Amino acid sequence: MLSENGKGHGGWQGILPASPALSRKRPRARHHLSIAQIQSLCLSRGVPIIVLDGAGFYPSASWLDRVSSLVQNESSPIAYYTFLYCLTLNKYTDYDNVQAVGPAVVRLNGSKYHVWAYHTFGWSGNEAIIDAISESLLWEYFLEIYERGGHYYFTLPEHILACATEMENTQTGR
Repeated sequence: MLSENGKGHGGWQGILPASPALSRKRPRARHHLSIAQIQSLCLSRGVPIIVLDGAGFYPSASWLDRVSSLVQNESSPIAYYTFLYCLTLNKYTDYDNVQAVGPAVVRLNGSKYHVWAYHTFGWSGNEAIIDAISESLLWEYFLEIYERGGHYYFTLPEHILACATEMENTQTGR
């Protein structure tokens, strides 16, 4: 993982804090939702299921455009669910003993941070998913750390879901 001084080792490059959100201590989740649980919850809220291109290998351009459009409306709960759903989609489950997506602990400046990791491993389909969500304000808010080479670390899904649920409750008057 990351060393105490924030520099990577084992071929990993230095990291750049992406937002002041990293400086805010977040409570550690007692248990993490599984990728299947997150996907099921997001799809039940109306998130469009991933559609692959004609070859059945890459996310389709129309699906990526739809996702990009949905995450732009940060005042809508569907934006949060769509953003989170995208963070569970990855061609790989793991690569070179690194889990492609899921909970992780990173060290930065002597502190541990519990985050959601997303590693693209250089696959252009994973990069396309990241590109589709990276132009939103949600990206600015929930991205905690970026490492050169396609290594992204986000706020834990439980925190993103809490934001979406709070927004839903506010909009329905609960």
